[in-house]
Amino acid sequence: MLLWLRPFRIGDSIDAGTVAGTVKEVGLFATEMQSSDGIYLFVPNSELGNKRIINYSRLPTRQIDLKFRVACDDNLADGRQALQALAGSDARVVADPAPMVFVDELDESAVVLRMQVWAANADYWMLRRALIERGKATLESAGLSIPFPQRDIHLKDAPPTMIGKAA
Repeated sequence: MLLWLRPFRIGDSIDAGTVAGTVKEVGLFATEMQSSDGIYLFVPNSELGNKRIINYSRLPTRQIDLKFRVACDDNLADGRQALQALAGSDARVVADPAPMVFVDELDESAVVLRMQVWAANADYWMLRRALIERGKATLESAGLSIPFPQRDIHLKDAPPTMIGKAA
């Protein structure tokens, strides 16, 4: 069935349940692959035939979806504009569909700005890593801060000897 339906080809990066890697050869009874850490995989086609196959390289573009946490009292419009400008400044970002930056959620100790851009498959990982690193620097340059999760704990009905003493 794999040879007939061709859900993947030589050179494709796939994930099929417990097996993931780059396809090196597709035979009548087995598929040879290489995992991301350089391990040789010999996978019976019967194992691949009854699994959901995710093919990361079949389509020409992929979406990069990143989340940046900023302080609750930061200017969100400045953060959105800074990240939008960052996305527009990198030639590896595909213009259509257009990059999007929006408030995604209100966290316990932060507001989450989400950036979604599209990239050619060949550029996916390098662009993703660059946008993470440059995104942090861009937000800090725009005057926003990256908060660390924190929680205030109030002790109710604590014994008086415990209050104000270091552990």
